[in-house]
Amino acid sequence: MHTTEVLSEPLKDDPANEKLATIAENDGSFTLSPNLGDINSKLSCWIVSRNFKASNGMQFYKLQIGDVIRFGRSIFVLIEMYVNNELFTNTLNPSETAPKIEGPKEESDYIPTCRICLCEISFDEDSPLISPCKCNGSVKYLHLECLKKWVLSLVKKKQTAEVLSLSWKSIQCEICKTPLPKAIYFKKQVIELLDITRPKFPYVMFEVLDKNTHESKGIHLINTQSTSIFKIVL
Repeated sequence: MHTTEVLSEPLKDDPANEKLATIAENDGSFTLSPNLGDINSKLSCWIVSRNFKASNGMQFYKLQIGDVIRFGRSIFVLIEMYVNNELFTNTLNPSETAPKIEGPKEESDYIPTCRICLCEISFDEDSPLISPCKCNGSVKYLHLECLKKWVLSLVKKKQTAEVLSLSWKSIQCEICKTPLPKAIYFKKQVIELLDITRPKFPYVMFEVLDKNTHESKGIHLINTQSTSIFKIVL
C-alpha cells in the first residue's frame, strides 16, 4: 500500500511543516486519515457533512466523488478518481454538464477569423473555430488550439512523479469577462481545455476552490505510484 502525506507549506511565522492528513489507496478504494494531533489547529482537516470511521484504533474516511475537504482555509472537492481499473467522475455524462459550443456555419457568406492568430476560417476537425464566450463581431471566434494555448498561459504548473498541480488566478475572456469552463462540448464530443495526462495507475483529482467566492482556482492530481509527500500552500 502506498500513501501520500499531505503537509502544509511552511508559514512565515512558523517555518515547520504541519501534517494535515494521509491519503492511501488500498483494497480498491482511497481513504483519508486526518491528523488528530491538535483538533483546534487552524490547519485541521475537515470532511464536510461526513464522519470518519474507526478501524484498529485509527480514524479514516473512505473518499467518494463530490466530497468537500477543508485543509485550514483551503477547499478541495474530489472530482475524479481512478481505482481498481475503474474511473469515477463528478458526472455520469460529461456532455450534459460541459457547455455546448458552436462554430461558424460553413454556408455563411461571412468569413470569420481567429482573434488570436488572425487566420481566416478553418474547418479543421482538430482545431476548428469556436465561440466560447459572449463576444460578437470580429472577436467572436478563435481556434480551439489557440484557445488551449491561451488558457495554458494562465496556468502555473508544478509536477513530480506522484503529484500534478495546476493553479490559476482566473480563467475568463479578457474582453467580456465570461468565465471559461475546463471542458466544452463540441460536435458530439467533450474537449478539455486543460490537457491533463492521466496516469495508468490509481489516482485522485481534487479541484481547489476560492475560500470566499468558491471559484475554481486549481487542480491537484495525486497518484499512488509510490509513497510521496504533497504540500499545500494555505
